[in-house]
Amino acid sequence: MYGYSHAVARYFIADRLVVLLSPKVETDDRTELIPEKQLAGGGTSTLSSATFNVINSITGSGIIDYSIILLIKAGNLSGTTTYQALVNRAFGLIGYLMLSTLQFLYPFTAFVCHHNSFLIYGSLEKPTISNWSRVTHVSVLLAVFISLLFAGCGYSTFTGYTQGDIFENYCKNDDLATFGRLCYGISIILTFPIECFVTREVVSNVFSNGTLTAGFHIAVTVAVIAVSTAVSLIFDCLGIVLELNGVVSATPLVFIIPTACYLKLSDEHWYHGDNLISCLILFAGVSVMTVGFVMAVLNPQECSHGKEMFYCMSSNSSFNNITFPTNVTLALNASIF
Repeated sequence: MYGYSHAVARYFIADRLVVLLSPKVETDDRTELIPEKQLAGGGTSTLSSATFNVINSITGSGIIDYSIILLIKAGNLSGTTTYQALVNRAFGLIGYLMLSTLQFLYPFTAFVCHHNSFLIYGSLEKPTISNWSRVTHVSVLLAVFISLLFAGCGYSTFTGYTQGDIFENYCKNDDLATFGRLCYGISIILTFPIECFVTREVVSNVFSNGTLTAGFHIAVTVAVIAVSTAVSLIFDCLGIVLELNGVVSATPLVFIIPTACYLKLSDEHWYHGDNLISCLILFAGVSVMTVGFVMAVLNPQECSHGKEMFYCMSSNSSFNNITFPTNVTLALNASIF
């Protein structure tokens, strides 16, 4: 994943250099991602490369693939090629502005893949629902495997002491954990350009009809990076931020808006399979958003960022490169044997 993230970063950095050095005055993110001669037809990405593009956006976001497929199906029904255009066709200006706000704010806090779906779908050599379904299924299955692998290993190691950020469980003098933090930071830095694409596209569509001059293009990019960096430096404890972001921003983008658009545009009977599943996902999304918001406000997550775990103290005994108090070590031995 780190090697792939590096490759993605090189692609987007090279793309930025081409834009800056070329004589073209106006730029458009969709045109840059998909060459002009291919906009009328398919893109150049193979199924495998498109799959990895989706994986890079959705790993860890805990979404289901059916809503991604519904998003593209709704786009085909409405004849639109962007998330914003789809919502505008289905719900008018109010829906368009609401989605634009969610899409603009979401990359500042966390990542999902729905706002990238149309760009990746358009990059396929043969952009069909069948090919997109295969890309989505494989991507989600691999993402679930990666998430479960990390979650399982983390919890089996620390059990009841597991923190929301698994790196908080490791001691400051653990060199391997420090290297892991470095790799994680590099991975996020190299993934972020994909999210900047979406935020910049929102600004482009809302304020300049889909195109940005070279100067405005650079200004928006620098502003997005500067603001997101400032926010990350101001808020040290992100528990409540991520909780509210998930229920207020991610849930509508992932569960509510795609299914609502499909139900609004579909001509099938209410008992059609896609309509029934859309209703279930919509109901689940509204429920998660409501319950999650109430729980996040009433039971805010405590922050222990920067604090050493009790078993990291020098007075405690060592156990398999992780230090625990003597009583905890005995309890762990008893649980193992």
